Amino acid sequence: MDYMFLIYVDESSESVRTYPDNLKRRERGWAIIDEAQARGVFKAANPLYPTSAARTARAGHAGVSITDGPFAETKEALGGFWIIDCQDAVEAEHWASRLAQTGCAVSVEFRPIAAIPLRPGQEESSVLQHA
Repeated sequence: MDYMFLIYVDESSESVRTYPDNLKRRERGWAIIDEAQARGVFKAANPLYPTSAARTARAGHAGVSITDGPFAETKEALGGFWIIDCQDAVEAEHWASRLAQTGCAVSVEFRPIAAIPLRPGQEESSVLQHA
C-alpha cells in the first residue's frame, strides 16, 4: 500500500542554515531515496516552494476566492512529500523514522493513500490508479 509522508519544516530556520548543513541534510535524504529504490518501493519525493509562493482557493457563497499563501498559525509548514509503497504500518513507521532523522523536517506525518472510489457501473481498469 502506498503511504504519503508529509514533511513539515520550520521555514524561519531555513534561511539561517549553512551550505554544509544543507548538503548533509540532502545527502541523508538521497541515501533514503537510494535505499527505497534498491528495495523497489520508492514512488516519488519532492520539496515544495516556501509558503510565500503558495496560493489558496476557497469556495464560498460568492463563488471562489483566491488568496496568497495558506492560512496557518504555526511555525511548521508543509515543505514536501514522499510516497513509498509499504507492506504495512510497521514498514511505514520505519520510513517515517528515517525521514525524521534527516534533519530536513520538524515532523513527518504519514498515512496510507486511499484509491479514488469507482463510479457506479465503472470498471476498475478504467480508473486512474495511483502509481
